[in-house]
Amino acid sequence: MGAVRLVRLTTNYPAYLQQLYASHPGLGGRSYREQHSMLMEDCFGWVDYWKRALEKHGYAVWDLIGNAEMLQKVWSKEHGINYAEDNWLKEIVAAQITHYKPEVLFVNDYNIYPASFLRQIRQNCTSIKLVVGWCGAPYRDAGIFSECDIVLTNIARVVEDLRGAGVVAEKMHHAFAPILLDRVNRNKDALSDFVFIGSVFLQDKFHIKRAQILADLLETTDIEIWGQVGAAGLNAKAKGKPGIRGLVRKIYEGMNGKRGNGEFTEDDKQNVLKLRAHIRSPVYGLQMFEKLHNSRITFNSHIDISLNESSNMRLFEATGVGSCLMTENSKNITEIFDPDTEVVTYENATDAAEKVVYLLENEDLRKRIAGAGQRRTLRDHNFDVRAQAMNELIRVRLA
Repeated sequence: MGAVRLVRLTTNYPAYLQQLYASHPGLGGRSYREQHSMLMEDCFGWVDYWKRALEKHGYAVWDLIGNAEMLQKVWSKEHGINYAEDNWLKEIVAAQITHYKPEVLFVNDYNIYPASFLRQIRQNCTSIKLVVGWCGAPYRDAGIFSECDIVLTNIARVVEDLRGAGVVAEKMHHAFAPILLDRVNRNKDALSDFVFIGSVFLQDKFHIKRAQILADLLETTDIEIWGQVGAAGLNAKAKGKPGIRGLVRKIYEGMNGKRGNGEFTEDDKQNVLKLRAHIRSPVYGLQMFEKLHNSRITFNSHIDISLNESSNMRLFEATGVGSCLMTENSKNITEIFDPDTEVVTYENATDAAEKVVYLLENEDLRKRIAGAGQRRTLRDHNFDVRAQAMNELIRVRLA
């Protein structure tokens, strides 16, 4: 029996792609293979981790980064594919999938590649027997998953909601790739005491709570925050600070939905201003992992849709590279880590601030927790473990 052909269709943050290509002049003019290899080696998101793990179970995997414009257009040129300039995001991907003839299509971006796109792909590429979706963020209508045979998600609440809407859904945690430890320059940066790396999107079901607790921690700790606030980010240099109304409008520009009842509270506005004044430029890929590795304590706050559930990638990214993780005392944390032995949990901003001081004053304890957390992640939360579960789900449905 031959290998099962699988295409994993994903997208990367536009800001990350811009940063990567800007830091590697001439990369956009290289071949598809060279550009793709560079993206894989920089370790943003899942890169080729699923590919490496699933190949051990008899799969042939192609990781497509659908919104990497220069990469995609080079592939199109190399294969003599024509496309409409205003629709290259979909037309080039459609040509790639038809070219590869996969049996399984694993789709990680349901906004750019919704049900209507998948329906057309299934009609044009009859080799596809199974479409697997991934959902790790809020969505408006479960109908966007109507062309998926199964949807995987890291959030239990999403599993329940999707099943209630008639969608076949299963929970699957994120994972860490141990190969990262061979790629990270562990001595690149000086140590930081307390760090948060991530985005803050002030939108219903996104990061309202995160914005509040980070703003509170700025008052009581020396936390370093690396990331962006809102869709537009707040790291670009400006000649003057806009008024609060203009600032909030800019932050929410291009985003779907509004804060809760449609209005922004005064607390929301103040949190935005605090974060804007202190936030540092986003770090991605290897640069992010190097920053995490060189952080004594990494702070974690989940997306609002998680509802007191530990589920995000940062759990495994931070512990995987050996930082001491501080995360919420959620209802399921003991299923993933042993609190106070492998990670440190907090109840609120005051509790977190007190524990930061204690850990920084007790370096041996902090190191023991960080080491134990890393060992747990490397053993139980790696891509080989997840690929075993993924393989079982796929094989049952293909049969």
